[in-house]
Amino acid sequence: MNTVTMLWICASIAAAVFGVMIYSIGTFRKSSGAESMQIRSNFAELLWTAVAIIIVISAVAPAVKQTVLIQGEEARPLLVAERTGQSKFGP
Repeated sequence: MNTVTMLWICASIAAAVFGVMIYSIGTFRKSSGAESMQIRSNFAELLWTAVAIIIVISAVAPAVKQTVLIQGEEARPLLVAERTGQSKFGP
């Protein structure tokens, strides 16, 4: 999965969340004198948490896999050598 695909997946999720939020605000806003109904469902909370965890894991797994492939098994430290004669900002 490349970065553009991940971008579109995240944008789709954000659009869906904002769409549901705007719909809920418009549909269930409190009118004068109305009492709000309290909905408390453990199953819904667990399901919503599980979906969020699955989304995070599915986003992190390709990034970790690519990082490991880039670094390789024998990652060598990066050696940077600076000499005064090569510097643009030297005297």
